[in-house]
Formats: sequence, C-alpha cells, structure tokens
Amino acid sequence: MSATFAHTVERSMTGDSVLFRPEAMLTLEFFDPAYDHPYVETTRIQGQVALSSILPSGAQIVRSFRKPSGIVVLARSEQASFLISVEADRTDVMVGATTPELTSTLMTAVTSNAAPVDESRARVSIWRKVSMSQTFTRKLIECPEWPAIERNYASPVRRRIAELVGLVDPPDANGRLILWHGEPGTGKTTALRTLIRAWEPWCSTHYISDPERFFDDPNYMFAVVSDTDDFDQAPDLVNAAKRAKRPRLVIAEDCDDAIRARPRRDNGAAFGRLLNLTDGILGQGLRTLVLLTTNEPVGRLHPALIRPGRCLDITEFTPLEPAEATAWLGEPVTSSCTVADLYARRRSSRIIPPSQGALTTGQYL
Repeated sequence: MSATFAHTVERSMTGDSVLFRPEAMLTLEFFDPAYDHPYVETTRIQGQVALSSILPSGAQIVRSFRKPSGIVVLARSEQASFLISVEADRTDVMVGATTPELTSTLMTAVTSNAAPVDESRARVSIWRKVSMSQTFTRKLIECPEWPAIERNYASPVRRRIAELVGLVDPPDANGRLILWHGEPGTGKTTALRTLIRAWEPWCSTHYISDPERFFDDPNYMFAVVSDTDDFDQAPDLVNAAKRAKRPRLVIAEDCDDAIRARPRRDNGAAFGRLLNLTDGILGQGLRTLVLLTTNEPVGRLHPALIRPGRCLDITEFTPLEPAEATAWLGEPVTSSCTVADLYARRRSSRIIPPSQGALTTGQYL
C-alpha cells in the first residue's frame, strides 16, 4: 500500500472528516475485504490522461467523484480493482489484483496505454424534443483556444470575451444571463466554442437545438436544468447528487423570436420562463448560466431582458475596424469587415480562376 494513500486514509478517518472526503472514501472502498485483491501497486503519470485510455476493457466503474480539478474513479473487474485520480497536471493510479504477477502486468498495461487528454475538444450535451419527450446526445466538439482566435474580434469584444473565458466559477451576484448579439459573420459561434472549452473543468454544457420548443415547454426546460450530467453512468446516487450541483451552461443560438420586444400576449409565457430560469424560482439553487445569441440589435430586445443586474454579460459582436482588418488580412482594407468577410477574401485570393472557354448549349449553369 502506498504511503501517500495510507496517510490520506488515516487522516480522513479522524473525527468526522471522512464524510466530507469522497476521495478517501473511494480509497477505503478500494481495500474492501470483500474483494480479494491483496497485491497492490501505485504509480503517478505526469500530465492529465484520458480515463478511457487507461481503464481495461473488462473493468466496470462502480463509483466516481468529480471535482473542479479532475475526477476520481473506482473500477473493478473479476480479478482486479483500479483507483484512478485524474488531475490537471498528473494522474495517480492504484491497481490491486489476486497475484503479484497479474498486478504488475495490469499496471504495465495501464501505463503503456495512457494517452493524454485531447484538450482541443470539449463535451457537450445536445438536446432536442422528439414527439412528447426530450432527449439528448453527448458528443465531443472541436473548440479552439482563446489565444488562437482573439484577433478575429474587435478590441471591445475581445476584452469582454477574455473576461468570461477567465472565469473559474459562476458569480453569485452579477446575473446568470449572457447575451451576445451582432450581425452574422462576427464570430459568435466560434467564441461560444472557446468559452465551452475554457469552462469545461468546472461547468457542464447543454446545447439546445430547438430553442423555440425549449422556452415554450416547461417540462423540456426542467429536464435540461435538472439533468445530473452523468460522467460514467455509475449506479451511485450520492455522486449523482453531487453532479447535479455542478454548474451548467445552457446555450440557445439564434433566439431572435424569443427575446425580441413585442406585446406580452405574443410570447409572455415563454419569455417569463426564460427570466425565471435566470433569476427566478426555477433557477434557484441550480447554478445555471444561460447564454443566448441573436442577430437582433440591442434596441429591439425586450427591456426586461437587459435590465441592470439580470445579465452577467451583454456583448455586441461588431465588425473589425479597417486597421484591425488590415492587420488580420495582411493587406490594405479600407472599410469595416466581419471576420467571415476576411476569411472569404483570403480564400478567394488563393483560388485559381478557371479558364474561360466558350460555353455550349446544354451546360448546367
């Protein structure tokens, strides 16, 4: 038994602290006498490792604990137990098995298969309503780092996004609604993916593919904000409750109809539920942030949506000024341009025009 883990167990068993140290509880469970795995080896792998790469195929996760800096997992197979703690800068592995030879073999397999986490992708739950119920799919999406794309944005926009990317926990007193608006092509979706990546260590992301149905259906809305965000689908009610308290980001793009200023009789119920989710009874205790994007000018948005104290952030995504566009493109630009315009100009400059032959009757145009 590793001295480090032994010290952790011993310290956590003093007083009443064991109830509040899930990592120590998993360590104690690892040594459960009911599992005859007396031969134990431990190792530390430098850097964050993808959990799926080091768990053997026959091992089943029986308990897990997610924390802001990583995750601790207890897994078992018929002949072995595995306790894995994945942190940002290291991964600690403990293997117990029925024989010393099997323990060494499994530890060698774990360390040789260890693969670094692909930090260019982030996990998102994509929701949709099907018939009378709602469902979701979890997938990994490509997410650029903020330093790689910050030059795509005008200076005021750049400062606001940098502040959001730097958050490590949702603020409690500055609103829970994030509102991004601006003309198409100004980079709202790309900034969105960057924010998802920056917040993934402490926040789960839920993307609403049909926002008009989401805001119109209270059952759909409640299902999203109360989802436990299972990491491993382990049968563990204690850890499911902990995951339910994890902050979440609910994203709805192109919400022009839902947030446009218009008579209450037209969209009052749906609009009221949106406000309730951000700072009403529905949102209490859920630590839910809501991010909406729209192409509408801020003057056309409902006044209740942008009143002081409701929004954590209201950012207008504007085109780049001529000087910024010139620096981006590397050639003179005389007017403001969206980043989409700049990418189009760069692509067109690299395309070799086709030869202009004589057109004949019957060609598809």
